[in-house]
Amino acid sequence: MTTPTHEEIKKHFANAKEIKCLNFKVIVNINHVDSFTLTEKGDAYYAGNRLIMAWNSVNGYAEITKLKCNKKDCKKCNCNKNETT
Repeated sequence: MTTPTHEEIKKHFANAKEIKCLNFKVIVNINHVDSFTLTEKGDAYYAGNRLIMAWNSVNGYAEITKLKCNKKDCKKCNCNKNETT
């Protein structure tokens, strides 16, 4: 599998609020993550603090489980009523 560039990773996860971490298999909020780090081997990208695996050469991109909502009054997902973004 071809390793994506840093820009491709950022673009892929630009609207992601939560992903399923490939390392720990748990859903993680990446709403405020703005950087991704490629490992020295070039076989994985980590989000933010280097604990959340967002891409690897075996599985590809982590599953996006929730998208960011940019609407001020979103009745569909109720995202702005109970949480901060």
